[in-house]
Amino acid sequence: MYRLASILLLSTISLASPVAAQSSGGSGTSSSSGGSSGGSRASALTDEQALIEEGAAPDAPRSGFEPGELQNETYLFLGAMARALIVPTFIQSLFVAGGATPINGVGGLYFNYRHNGFNVQIEAFYQSMYNDGFYRGTGDPEFETEFIQSRLGVVMGEILFGWAFDITDWLAFELSFGLGGGGVIGSLMRQEAYPTSSGAWAACAGRNMAATGDTTTPASTVASYCEDSLELRNPANGRLDDDRIRGGTYQINEGRADGGVTSGNGPNPLYFGSGGIPPIFAVVDLPRFTFRIKPLHQLQIRIDAAYNGYGFSFGGSMGYGF
Repeated sequence: MYRLASILLLSTISLASPVAAQSSGGSGTSSSSGGSSGGSRASALTDEQALIEEGAAPDAPRSGFEPGELQNETYLFLGAMARALIVPTFIQSLFVAGGATPINGVGGLYFNYRHNGFNVQIEAFYQSMYNDGFYRGTGDPEFETEFIQSRLGVVMGEILFGWAFDITDWLAFELSFGLGGGGVIGSLMRQEAYPTSSGAWAACAGRNMAATGDTTTPASTVASYCEDSLELRNPANGRLDDDRIRGGTYQINEGRADGGVTSGNGPNPLYFGSGGIPPIFAVVDLPRFTFRIKPLHQLQIRIDAAYNGYGFSFGGSMGYGF
């Protein structure tokens, strides 16, 4: 009986062991499968999160030296400018006969405001108006020709409004229109002139006196053009108006009866009206064309050209941004 019980117990253990092992093995496979599935979900979540974070990442900050200009940002520059002013004879011929083509310098400072491509520029500068030439009024007879010696200048201010069109980050084209004015300084002298035997014009050395060194022009020609009388200002107001004392214009040199030469009665006075030089001068830029170069955020270089109503200007400027 005891033996039988032992045999049955051993058989039960033997049968139970494979089932337990199988159950254990099945359980292990299920666990392993579950772990693999969880790992895949975590990996997918990590990839999605990386994509989201990548899309939301802010742009890299600007270095502070990049030349490109941003919308809704204001840019301010202060700098120096210089240009050449050319007044060609074909423009002068609208008002006078004769003349030369003077080229004068302009130099000064400027302030520039720019926002979304809209430009405002304020300039303060000195403009030279030097010139030597032979002139007479349009329609006047030839013997009215005078030698003009201008040593005038103008201290001016001008304001310009315009628009900027970006070509690249560092290069832009600008179109501007300006209006300005200022006070005239310096002097202008007038002297009677005559045609020499060579056909050129020369300034009279004085009343009834040919230019120094001219021995070939007939004396009769000199006497006709270098008249002996002397123009003097109106004693009542010091002007060369219609009530002046008429005569030859000798503001540089005035001849004496003994053949000597003394200083003339110049310079020509500054005033509005007949015989005077207007003390105020105006300028209009219609238009001004500019190429702006910005190698750095803080630096702008301009190259420009303009027509200003009486001549053409060409020049440039350099400014610091702040």
